[in-house]
Formats: sequence, structure tokens, C-alpha cells
Amino acid sequence: MIKQQNTYKKLPIIKIFSAALTLPKKYFKELLPLGIPLFLLWIVATILNSLNIYPNDLMVFLFGATFILLLLNTIIACHRIFLLDRQEVKSTPLIRFTFREFMYIARWIGIGIISGSSMIPLSLIFPFIDTSETLFSTFLPFLFIAIIVSPSY
Repeated sequence: MIKQQNTYKKLPIIKIFSAALTLPKKYFKELLPLGIPLFLLWIVATILNSLNIYPNDLMVFLFGATFILLLLNTIIACHRIFLLDRQEVKSTPLIRFTFREFMYIARWIGIGIISGSSMIPLSLIFPFIDTSETLFSTFLPFLFIAIIVSPSY
């Protein structure tokens, strides 16, 4: 709320949300190159799944790590497009990896690990996965879910 001469003026929440919902349409040309790598990765995953090709644990880990890095880079780039003017956005590279992006990724993974760790007792109480698997194999799906879901608060 904004205080104005001893009275409070409410924030225009509907106007703010409607403006935020129009941002993708407004910046479509700038956002399209950002979404192409994620879209291609999704196509590869869909093709592998439809052909019933199930890679080993290392490939799944590398695929998930690639997806997370691309997703985080896309999120950061989208925020740059939405918050900065068009000239400044055009002057910066499409994919960049500086200390700021590294810290964002580190915090995101840290939150995911903490969230995933909180799921360990549930996985021990409700063993949905075969008990012949190792603890790492049991914990890994929960960890990936936590890393992807937790930053969406």
C-alpha cells in the first residue's frame, strides 16, 4: 500500500498482473531465440522416450544437468529482457555465464538440495522404489524433482 496524506492507496494489482501477462507477447521476437534450445532438448527427450531408449544413470544425470543449466540461463535472460531496455538487451550476448549467473545457479541448487534432503524421511517411510536399489538411486529422483520445483515457490 502507498501512503498518501494519511490515507492508504491500494496497489493496482490487477493492472500489474495484466501488464506482466502481456510481456511475452510484447517481447516475442527477443524471447524466441531463448526458447529454442529448451524446445530442442524437449524434442530429443520426447524422441528418446517414444523409441523406448532409456539411457544409463550418467546420461540421465547429464541430460538433467543440461536441462537445468539451459532453464536457468533462459530464466535469467528473460528477466533481463523484461527489465532492461531493448538496446541494452541487444548489446549483451544471448547466452552468458558470469559470476552473477553462477551464484544464481548455486543458490537454486542449494535450495533444491535442502528441499530434497527434507524428502529423505518420506522416501524411507514410504518406500515407493524397489529396495534393491542403492540409496543414491532412491534419492536422485526426489532430488531432481526438488531442484526443478523448489525455485517456483
